[in-house]
Amino acid sequence: MIFTRAITVNGQNFYSSYCFENDEQMHQWIKEEFPVLAREKKHKGKLTFHTYSLDGLKIGDRCHVCGEGNEVFTILGLRKYSKDRYGFELDNGFTEEVVKCSKVDYLDIYEANERNECKESSMSMWRDIQTAPKDGTLIFLAHKELANTEDEHMGYISGRWVPNYGCPAWFGCGRFVEPVYWMPIPELPK
Repeated sequence: MIFTRAITVNGQNFYSSYCFENDEQMHQWIKEEFPVLAREKKHKGKLTFHTYSLDGLKIGDRCHVCGEGNEVFTILGLRKYSKDRYGFELDNGFTEEVVKCSKVDYLDIYEANERNECKESSMSMWRDIQTAPKDGTLIFLAHKELANTEDEHMGYISGRWVPNYGCPAWFGCGRFVEPVYWMPIPELPK
């Protein structure tokens, strides 16, 4: 199975992700399964959903897992949690949700930065979010997030603009973010 589409569902103290091989499966889920889930979870408040594209990872691919720093893992298998909910079994012995995994091509950029091989300084590459492409292009997004101490600090992830059924938003690492800056993902060093 190669997943190319996903849905996240949010409510009061409720968050869940579902992944699909294509648009047809995703639209079928919205039509048939979302109303059932909304009735089952009505005590969680009004549920909303957002749709987005996945990288199409498969067994044998290398991936980055959101929240795991720059570590790179190899996908060894697929585990089904429940209907339309899957996780990748990774070479570190853990299983992570498919929606938290992304391709790793851009991770080499971090290593090049650490070796000072990038031609431009990283600070000069950040741009105001108002100038970011909204065509689904994968880019770096800098956003404010809460640290454990509840102090705000800037973090960054790879993400993209998603049309989201009339509620467009910035999405990366399996969640919606409100970025303030963006940067194109540069070409890898040769």
